[in-house]
Amino acid sequence: MDTLVGILTYHVVPGKKFSKDFLDGQTLTTLEGNALTISLDNSGAMVNDFNIVRGDIEASNGLIHIIDGVLLPPRNNTTTTQRSGELFNRA
Repeated sequence: MDTLVGILTYHVVPGKKFSKDFLDGQTLTTLEGNALTISLDNSGAMVNDFNIVRGDIEASNGLIHIIDGVLLPPRNNTTTTQRSGELFNRA
């Protein structure tokens, strides 16, 4: 159960983070406690190794940014990732 909670809370960043406010190289601390890194280029925005495929979806408790993978919290200083998932921002 702790693993699942860690994965889910690694997808949540406190506050509303609109995609227009993202900066290249910006780090965001998750509820899980580790950081996510935002990358920007001409093709769009990424979170860690995943593309943001749709951003700024308003929800009752914040914003959702859909990404094309599942973020897994770093374990032993190594980030592991898996395809298909979402990044949630919570207000």
